[in-house]
Amino acid sequence: TAPADDAAFREQLGEARALFWQRDTTAAEQAYRALVQHWPQQAGAWGELGNLYFNQGRWSEAADAYAHTVELLLTQGEQRRARYLLGVLRGLDPARAGELEQRLDSAGG
Repeated sequence: TAPADDAAFREQLGEARALFWQRDTTAAEQAYRALVQHWPQQAGAWGELGNLYFNQGRWSEAADAYAHTVELLLTQGEQRRARYLLGVLRGLDPARAGELEQRLDSAGG
């Protein structure tokens, strides 16, 4: 991505984080959803969206966001980060975590 695009992503990510820490979860969710829509390949934004859902007890949505994060990390060669997040996903959706773990193992991670 271009440096200006990276700067815009970092700025919007900072805004989403600030909203989350201010406990404005409605605005934070909107901000994170805008991030993943505009930068769908940014695993970190998907992971933080998952954190927001997890924090709210929205387990199914958290599992979806975390699974998407793991898939992106696998595609991007970030096996170590993917394996770490699988531990969280295993507690939310064991079957999906198992499938992703098999993919990770076959990728040599």
